[in-house]
Formats: sequence, structure tokens, C-alpha cells
Amino acid sequence: MVAFISSNSVTATMSTVGLALMLAHSVQARTCGKTHSYVGFRGRFEGLPSRQHRFDGIVTILDDCHYRVEQYDYDATAPAAYFWGSKSLSFRDLKGGFRLQETLLPAGNGRRTLTLELPSDVSWDDVKAISGWCERFNAVFGGVALAAGPTTTTTTTTTTTTT
Repeated sequence: MVAFISSNSVTATMSTVGLALMLAHSVQARTCGKTHSYVGFRGRFEGLPSRQHRFDGIVTILDDCHYRVEQYDYDATAPAAYFWGSKSLSFRDLKGGFRLQETLLPAGNGRRTLTLELPSDVSWDDVKAISGWCERFNAVFGGVALAAGPTTTTTTTTTTTTT
């Protein structure tokens, strides 16, 4: 049982509950297929030209809008570092790239696993490389060029018997 002390607290509580319900209904889970050729790709961040800030990890493309970074390592000391999408790992393309997440790169100890989602207005068609990038100093800590993931082939065997 909930007891309200004054009409002001009732109004405030009802407003908070109403706002929470409204927000819960407005946030929808993003549906992601597995149609892009990158799905299943797996590659390690490479140093470009030197691995700064201990940045390392293995990237796996999970589906059309999620990727995982396993064995993630980063010292979290750069002032404005993000997971970064670009057309290639060339410095020119990296400078023209974009954030894949709005939050700064988290610290990692080489044993951490992150599962991340592309921004809603970005698809794998827009991303040819993923890197760790510091916006303030235009510095890359390491990156991986994406490619088609493994393909599965099915072999069918037909046996014909003649009598």
C-alpha cells in the first residue's frame, strides 16, 4: 500500500510514473537481421603505426547492427577516444570518419568483452573499418579493416540406384 502525504506529492509521483511509462513505450528494441556480408567477420585491431594506449581487441560482426570486441584492452587515458567508423584505415579516411558510440572508450584489461550496437542511422555499408580514435588529437590507436565473413556451403549428395 502506498500512502501519499500531500496533493503535491501525489501529483509529482503520478507525473514521474507517467513519464516512466511513456519512455518505456517509446524505446523499442532494434531488430537486426544477418544479411550483410560482414556478418561473421573476425579480426584483430592492428597498430597504426604504433599501438598507443595499449589499445587491442578482436572484433566480430554479430549481425546487421551489432559487433563484439573480445580480449579488449585500453588504458582509458586519452581525452576524447571513441570507437570510430571510416571508409578505410588511411589517415585521410579516419579524419573523415565518425563515432560508432557516443560514449568514450571504456577501460579494458585484455579480458573484457564488449557488445556494441551501431547508431540507428548507420549500417555496415557505411563502415569499412573500425578503430580506436582520439578526436582531440586526431590519433588512431589501432584499427581493423572489415571484410566479408565466412560463408557456409551446403553439399548435397544424391545417390541413384539402378537395377
